[in-house]
Amino acid sequence: MGKAAIFGFCTLLALYCTNAAGHDTYELRDFCVRLTKNNTALIRWFDPMPLRKEKQGYTLYYSKNLDDPLGIWTTVSLGVYPMTTIRDISLGEVYFFKVRVNFWQSDAPGLLSDVHHFKMLNRTKPCYGDAERALNVLRAVATSKSSVEVWWKLQYDPYKVNSIIIFYGTTENTTYFIAVAAKSDSGIRYFVQECSVTVVLEEVPMDPKVTDITADSMVLEWSPPLRLFPKYYKISYDALKDYIDSDGIRQHYALDKTEIVIDHHLTSYELVDLMPYTNYFVNISAVPVDLSYRPAVRVNARTEIGAPGSMQKPTIYGIIHGDNIQVLLPKASEENGPINYYYLVVIPVSDDAESDVPSSMYKTEDLLDNQWFDDEDIDAPYIAAKFSFKIPYAFILGVGVHGGFKNHKLDMHKRYRLFVRAVVVSSQGMLVRDSPYSDYFSVEEKRNYLSHNTHLVTGIPSTF
Repeated sequence: MGKAAIFGFCTLLALYCTNAAGHDTYELRDFCVRLTKNNTALIRWFDPMPLRKEKQGYTLYYSKNLDDPLGIWTTVSLGVYPMTTIRDISLGEVYFFKVRVNFWQSDAPGLLSDVHHFKMLNRTKPCYGDAERALNVLRAVATSKSSVEVWWKLQYDPYKVNSIIIFYGTTENTTYFIAVAAKSDSGIRYFVQECSVTVVLEEVPMDPKVTDITADSMVLEWSPPLRLFPKYYKISYDALKDYIDSDGIRQHYALDKTEIVIDHHLTSYELVDLMPYTNYFVNISAVPVDLSYRPAVRVNARTEIGAPGSMQKPTIYGIIHGDNIQVLLPKASEENGPINYYYLVVIPVSDDAESDVPSSMYKTEDLLDNQWFDDEDIDAPYIAAKFSFKIPYAFILGVGVHGGFKNHKLDMHKRYRLFVRAVVVSSQGMLVRDSPYSDYFSVEEKRNYLSHNTHLVTGIPSTF
């Protein structure tokens, strides 16, 4: 007998049977109980109901007394996967079980199964019915004090590890029993093997850590495994890059994996030619003499910040508000790390010889010392403004105070050029990157140009 329950625009086909009393029951298949150790049992069943996404989960009821009301049976709530364990069982006792399936968007109690009973005798009774053929390899190894990695190989491909899964939240010095199942449209079929693992570090490198981190390198250190003499160690690492480029667009991409093999007597290694301010994910594994698979231990680290990325040159836009010049400012790429602040450096040009001076020759310390009064003739480079990492798109030269620096009035007859200096404060000190020089300009030239092109309108608003 079938029943369809309508929830909004979705239909859930719930299969059940009607018992002699006329009540609807949840029909499950292959209900099984298997002892995994002296006081713990594995409970599993196959759920024939489709559209598992509509299920909220299951409630397992169990008791040693069938006559007790269901309300005082011990309950275990679990998700949509029909498997759980119960602890503190009594050997030789008969236990009675019922399962209730719960649905989303339903306030009524879910369908309840018939009673199943098992006597807790020993671990010899298989719990798998029609088992799949044996795995070629099934092993598990602790990879930390709270995680276990399980891997297996299938018979048709015995030289390749077919699947790996890592269990987190395990308890140190605790033994776990593990079985593998193949899931298909016809249900869940278990492989006949089981393996056990005690959460004790024995076959993986011990105490991995990262030291001496710089912008382009880091040193890996570890101790040898307790119960495995490796033929060699294998290091593999990849990375994720996430930053804002010079156009203000977030870039996100992964770097390809790199693998390195090093001698068994080494317990440290320096990774070089890395990218600044990048998250690296490093795996270190000890490979045994027979070259069989062993899990890796993982450490994560981010390289130090590097010098600011490249910039475009500033653009001289035109005259604004009388004798002031509007410029369009570039932004540095943050590929090597976030920018702390920017300086806008203005250079009065007195002769052509100065055009050959690279911007790096103007030291920040000297520029900070170049402070001028309003009535002085400014004939040396100076800082006109300091911006936070949010540098404005447009800026007006010749008016105001910005970031504690006087934005001096420009001399109408002098020629100028300027550049933007991006600054990063790191553990190695200040790291800077300069934009290319702007074109040469003067207020007089711009006014003459504007007077001969009166149809042009400057309309880019300044942030200030």
